[in-house]
Amino acid sequence: MGVVINFVMRVPVKFSAIRAAKLSRVGNRANGVTRRLKSSANSIDSLVYSVGDEVLKRLPVRASTNSAKKHELSKSLSRKAADSFKGVELSPLHCLERCNLALGLLRKLKVPAWLARQVYLDTSSYDFRLHDYVEFFSEGKVKTLVFGYSPEGRDYNHIFPFAANKIHPDGGIGSVVFRGVDGSQIAGVVDSKKLRIFLINPINSKQATKDRKRIELMVKHGVIPKEALSQIK
Repeated sequence: MGVVINFVMRVPVKFSAIRAAKLSRVGNRANGVTRRLKSSANSIDSLVYSVGDEVLKRLPVRASTNSAKKHELSKSLSRKAADSFKGVELSPLHCLERCNLALGLLRKLKVPAWLARQVYLDTSSYDFRLHDYVEFFSEGKVKTLVFGYSPEGRDYNHIFPFAANKIHPDGGIGSVVFRGVDGSQIAGVVDSKKLRIFLINPINSKQATKDRKRIELMVKHGVIPKEALSQIK
């Protein structure tokens, strides 16, 4: 997924593990789903795959681009996660919304998981673009859950057996990965306006400093296991 932005603004971002958890909440409607997913899984990886499949089912890509544009992140990401259990469809910004829903489900399932946001420069347009992933800790390793939508029109999810840093964007350079409890923790991106703001100048020393502090706090709060820290540096 690529997103091109043209507006300038700066927004301070504060870390709050509790607030972020609320922002990616899926609500009580997900209780039956998480019980079903847990009962059918025999490992963390299989559970994460099942969560990925559930997310694709709950948040399909719309067939009509014109219809989707009217709803582009029109609600907060947390509202989108909760509303997915009412049959709400996906906007064109599919990776943000899918990762947010996956994090909400994984949080209910007690799987150590957090958001990894890859930002890179598109060599065809020289605009900044991004893709969100879900990193999780399984069998002593940091792994990455990826959601995508192929040119052939097929939704998919996949697990890479390594951190998001090792994923190379197609047609992109200067890739940097930022991490947060969810997308709201990275430049306060909870709607399309904040997303536009973030992508004006996302790769800079200020963002890097904030990223280091977020990671330290996520380790402190138990969001990221200490054993995972060396694998995401």
